[in-house]
Amino acid sequence: SIESSLLLRFRDASYDVPDFGLSLLDCWKGLWRAKTLNWVAIPTKSPVMWGSIDVEEYDHYQDPLNGDITVVIPGKFIAFKGPVDLGE
Repeated sequence: SIESSLLLRFRDASYDVPDFGLSLLDCWKGLWRAKTLNWVAIPTKSPVMWGSIDVEEYDHYQDPLNGDITVVIPGKFIAFKGPVDLGE
């Protein structure tokens, strides 16, 4: 058993002061809920799919030049990372 105080809480990717933190237990509960809603599944044999997540599409949209978005609820909700200065 790992002492929970030894694990840092997850925070968003922006540079602002975090207004919440997610524990490892929060993340496991979220993954379990997503599994019960069929948003994620046991990994398939395909090298580019993890359950129902298309890894190549995920990587594409994680690039700031492609929107830097993440699908949170398929067909319903996407999340954006904090603003990034791409320079000139």
